[in-house]
Amino acid sequence: LKAGFALPVLEGKKTVAVLTFFTSERVEPDELLLKAIENLATQLGHVTERKQAEEAISKSEERYRSLFENMRNGYAYCKVIFDENSQPVDWVYLEVNDAFENLTGLKKEDVVGKKVTEIIPGIKEFKPDLFEVCGKVATTGEDTNITINFYPLNIWLSISAYCPKKGYFVAIFDNVTERKLAEKKLQSSEQKMRAIISTVGDRKSVV
Repeated sequence: LKAGFALPVLEGKKTVAVLTFFTSERVEPDELLLKAIENLATQLGHVTERKQAEEAISKSEERYRSLFENMRNGYAYCKVIFDENSQPVDWVYLEVNDAFENLTGLKKEDVVGKKVTEIIPGIKEFKPDLFEVCGKVATTGEDTNITINFYPLNIWLSISAYCPKKGYFVAIFDNVTERKLAEKKLQSSEQKMRAIISTVGDRKSVV
């Protein structure tokens, strides 16, 4: 080899590699050849950047998927269906996690791609306000937090809902049935205690 020259491969302003060329004859590279080699070095830099970006995205997706699959809270990503008057009349489940199954008893394969009115017949009559809440989140983008007695499944749910994009909502929820039953039991005990105290007080007044 009689001659050679090199150009840096840049990632932004950082040199990540050096592109070296050798020729069998001692010749001076003309402007056209140099320009072609510079373009090649630039393209290699872009390829490096793209590959690193793809790797970063892949790692991010893996972390998201792991969090999604292992989170204890139920997760449901839904698209709201509106009528001709822009009123929310239904929603379609686009994605749910394993905790959704555990907390509701509804199987993922029976839910994804289906309307909630198909999955839980009568839900609109039982909880019409739920459609209003989800529709408002999906249209205004305002987050909301509610706790409801979800009669169709006979459970209490604590729900946080937000809008990832217009017309859609994400619901993250927990089954708080045990807590609500304990609260009701406590309230009942307190009422009985107040009744007893009131009765004792009345008897003392008579005496």
